[in-house]
Amino acid sequence: MIIEDVEVKGLVSELAYLDEVTTKLGFVRWQWEYTRATYDFKIEEKADNADYYLRVNTRSTQGRLESPYAILIIEDAYIGKATFPHGLDYDSPIPEHILKLCRHKLFELQRELSDAKLVKEIMTKDFITATLQDSLHDIATKMKDHNIGFIPVVEGRILLGVITDRDLAIRGYAEHQDEAVTVEKVLSKDVRTILPTETVEVAAQIMAKEQIRRLPVVLNGELLGIVTLGDMATHKGYEITVGEALAQISLPL
Repeated sequence: MIIEDVEVKGLVSELAYLDEVTTKLGFVRWQWEYTRATYDFKIEEKADNADYYLRVNTRSTQGRLESPYAILIIEDAYIGKATFPHGLDYDSPIPEHILKLCRHKLFELQRELSDAKLVKEIMTKDFITATLQDSLHDIATKMKDHNIGFIPVVEGRILLGVITDRDLAIRGYAEHQDEAVTVEKVLSKDVRTILPTETVEVAAQIMAKEQIRRLPVVLNGELLGIVTLGDMATHKGYEITVGEALAQISLPL
């Protein structure tokens, strides 16, 4: 049977974070397509020597499940009775105390996913950008005037790439590029981004893994903001998260 009226339905999470949360709550993930996965929670009922499974269905809305960065949306949650060798019987009557336990477990999952602060809540919305027509001199001037070393390159609001002070030094001046050369010659196009609906914890995990200190926040190609370790550090409760990310970023590649 489908468990109705649960607020976990429709929540969105990156695969890595959803795996972390569900594992903590006792679920096991099963993957049966490149874009779909289920999370099962086993309930043993000794009174009638039966096993019941709470099954949470998810679907990828971005990326495949080979990637920990795939974005999953939670769909329906089911409760079924295990019937060997046929699998789960969703039509069998479910004892009330089993159903109550399932609702509580779904509430825990909803709380874990909802309580986490989202990237869109802490990201910087006021940021400097560049266009493909800007010259290296323009970029150097912007970095100097605003005391920054990272500038997103956009066309309108669409993110095309980023240019950093490192790009400017290594691909620009170290290769004796003329100051009139445009950004297009030196920008980094392979940019790791994050959705505004991802959690701060996920952002920190990405930064630690990629050894970077900032992430463009992008939705449907549009640049909405930038989230940095500095943004996280200004919010109470993220001191350990920031410290762990910094420790990983400081490790040699």
